[in-house]
Amino acid sequence: MTMTETTHSAPPAPAPAPLHALVIEDDAAMAQHVVELLRRNGFVAEAAYDGPSGLRRAAAEVFDLIIADRMLPGLDGLSV
Repeated sequence: MTMTETTHSAPPAPAPAPLHALVIEDDAAMAQHVVELLRRNGFVAEAAYDGPSGLRRAAAEVFDLIIADRMLPGLDGLSV
């Protein structure tokens, strides 16, 4: 290639949107630990601390991943 030739390359692809995760766990320390691990791995993560609030959050937004404890106050994780 000479100095007068130009190369045409495609523009870089946009970065993929981050994945959203919801952690539903009544043990606050455990929930925050899992949220932090998810965030370190590129997720946008948040926590809910009982079944009913987890269900409200899950119904209000689209999540790519939901991690729910099976034994939650108010509504068990399987029912969420």
